[in-house]
Amino acid sequence: MEVKSLRTHFSTEYGTIKAVDGVSFEIKPGEILGVAGESGCGKTVTGLSILRLIPSQSGRILGGEVIFKKRDLLSLREKEMQDLRGNEISMIFQEPMTYLNPVFTIGNQVSEVIYVHKNISKTEARDITIDILNKVGIADPAKRFKDYPHQFSGGMRQRVMIAMALICNPSLVIADEPTTALDVTIQAQILELLQALKEEFRMSLMLISHDLGIIATIADRVVIMYAGRIIEYGTAEEIFYQAMHPYTVGLLDSIPRSNKKRGKFHAIPGQVPNPLQLPKGCKFYPRCSRATSDCEGREPDVEKISGSHGVRCYNWNI
Repeated sequence: MEVKSLRTHFSTEYGTIKAVDGVSFEIKPGEILGVAGESGCGKTVTGLSILRLIPSQSGRILGGEVIFKKRDLLSLREKEMQDLRGNEISMIFQEPMTYLNPVFTIGNQVSEVIYVHKNISKTEARDITIDILNKVGIADPAKRFKDYPHQFSGGMRQRVMIAMALICNPSLVIADEPTTALDVTIQAQILELLQALKEEFRMSLMLISHDLGIIATIADRVVIMYAGRIIEYGTAEEIFYQAMHPYTVGLLDSIPRSNKKRGKFHAIPGQVPNPLQLPKGCKFYPRCSRATSDCEGREPDVEKISGSHGVRCYNWNI
């Protein structure tokens, strides 16, 4: 999939929020692409925009292209998108308890995905559902098929969400914070599961997270987002060992490490700017230790450092 100059804005009574503003990237076959940044940088909206799940009451995809298997998803009719969602591209949503319906059984909800996209019998759907629940690590899936979401732990509910995303064997899965609110041990299990399933199903994975530690564990390439834009991209090695943008460097320095000397943790000063009051120049310059007068006047373009590494910064080589 290739995303070109994607723009998604939201209209509010106070003004227009440019949640995604000219985002471009690609996801190669069988690749894990990590999308990182602080909360409010546009990561989730980017994922929702790809599947055209932006609420029409306030949000609009204003421009760009999302090329998937030689088709621009933004130009497809809604019926064509319905055929594609969950079948060719799936999404693992951030809060499993929010997205799982409490009044339907787990088996009913996972099976529904098959009924929408496949012409099969109830017995076949049940067998496929039990098989996928087993693959994602649900113990005794034939029995748990009849259980309700409240009977599952947080980690098990996340596994159910993964099962729903994978049941039709999609080419691409968008995982939005798949380890949120899980303890460290369960996080590791979920990441191992995603890696194993990626290999088994031969799919690509877009992993959205604000946790660079998680991104570092499994991503092949990484894009860093800030204020609705991509400010750095590269291979995992380039981002984690040769980071150039001051924001990326700040995020990496903020990661707690066991070998750090005792003292205060490093933190990036300030916070993500109000999307209704973005700076005119570089969106990061009010928080940047390398900022100059050029940064305040005009926003930099993305500069290619190498074939796979690019950065949106005037002072990346200081």
